[in-house]
Amino acid sequence: MIALNFPASDNILRATGSEKYWIDTEEHGRLLETLCGNTAFIFGFNNQRIIDSITAQQNQLSYLVHTNYTCDDNERLIKQLCTHGNFHGVSYAVSGTDGVECAVAINDYYWTLKGQNKSKIVSFSPGYHGITYLARALRGTGTIKDKIIVTQAPSWTHLAHRQYYETLSLQNLKQLLASDQNIGAVIMESIPWFAGLRPWSEKWWLDIRALCTEHAVNLIIDDVMGGMGKLGPVFSHSVYGIQPDIAVLGKSLTGGYSPLSVACTSKEITDTIKDTWEYGHTWQPNMMGVAAALTALTMIDVPTVNQISERLCAIYDNLKRKKLIDEYLVAGLMSQLSFPRCPITAQQLHQHGLTCNFHVSEFTSLMLCTPMIADDEYFVELETRLIKVLE
Repeated sequence: MIALNFPASDNILRATGSEKYWIDTEEHGRLLETLCGNTAFIFGFNNQRIIDSITAQQNQLSYLVHTNYTCDDNERLIKQLCTHGNFHGVSYAVSGTDGVECAVAINDYYWTLKGQNKSKIVSFSPGYHGITYLARALRGTGTIKDKIIVTQAPSWTHLAHRQYYETLSLQNLKQLLASDQNIGAVIMESIPWFAGLRPWSEKWWLDIRALCTEHAVNLIIDDVMGGMGKLGPVFSHSVYGIQPDIAVLGKSLTGGYSPLSVACTSKEITDTIKDTWEYGHTWQPNMMGVAAALTALTMIDVPTVNQISERLCAIYDNLKRKKLIDEYLVAGLMSQLSFPRCPITAQQLHQHGLTCNFHVSEFTSLMLCTPMIADDEYFVELETRLIKVLE
């Protein structure tokens, strides 16, 4: 009997435990987890504060029986999310994928109530919004006729080329919006990562907001990868001083401890749909997720993220001086290293005490997510193990 979720791989390890930023395995002992559990566990594994909050919630109130029930914790979470992101409404979903589905459904419903045929959505490829049929169509895998328009994302490999490719992509988007009055939304990731870490420039954020405003389309930001402190604040758009119409949080919204995602909406959208909007599922909201999210929100600290970025840059500068890496990018807790002598195999990473993306057997670059609880031990171990792999 086998699990069918993922393809067969030689990289499968048998885990025996997890703690802080460590994964214990039978084959290679204690490994430093390089992606924080697919960027969800940014507050560490076995975080006692989050576990205690979930336990207390379950002992008090484990489930809201109907969607028209509420409680203090539910209302506190909604208020905090709206305050952090300058939103006016929150719609609960389960996973990050489901949150994207919810955001698209909100956008469709909004335009229906406005009496406008603006059902089309523009997305960027390469990109990633989840694993459902709709989410795959948003990245160009599969099609949804007369619904999804996939345009080229800025696919640069060197930071010096970013502005050129962003300009091309924005020109294509401008032509699309000008030529099709049935487009109702543009969706973008806050941190593109599917084809390598490619953080947007400040100009991109400002220009794409201006384009959406000019053509009266909603800007949807998929903040599942970048939100909850990975760039510093709770919502990534806060870094650049722009305001999306809808934003999606998931993954690290609960620190990885419980499935929960949200689609947060502007005042205009909230006021339009609030009396008739329905998006239901069994766990609405998941009260374990609510408790975990409330605790996770208290653990986000922008100065800490900035300090982590500085420590990562210092480590990577040292690796570059040793000619062990070519280039590196750091965006908050996220980073990426390019190797001059490649490829590096998954087996090499495991043998020298590092985890890796289980979908890949060989790497020309390595993307990392550093936990917000990173301490001196973490940085020493990270640098030591990277040097051993790359020498």
